[in-house]
Amino acid sequence: LAFRTLDQQCTVTRPGVSGLASNVAVELIAGLVQHSDGFSAAHSGGASASAASSADSPLGVVPHQIRGYLAEFRLALAETEPFPKCICCSSAVLARFEEEGMDFIEKIINDSSQLE
Repeated sequence: LAFRTLDQQCTVTRPGVSGLASNVAVELIAGLVQHSDGFSAAHSGGASASAASSADSPLGVVPHQIRGYLAEFRLALAETEPFPKCICCSSAVLARFEEEGMDFIEKIINDSSQLE
């Protein structure tokens, strides 16, 4: 077991952290679904946000990222520059999804190396 990461070894830590991560993910998806621009919503929240930017969603701000600090039991909103090689939202990935739809998703599930 020594070659495995802590989350693969520890049966106490992993369920707690995965629950927190899934809770945050659900809140992010709910915020995007309820936003007037949907999944095309611009970043809101964090240092550069204005009060008007959160008005587009009845559930509040829609951050780029939420980083967790377990030692401090704290979550922080993070605003970042888009990464051109992102395997989730890069223009190449979005274009392929636009062309192929759910077939693209199925291909990626079966062979994630297509994203490299």
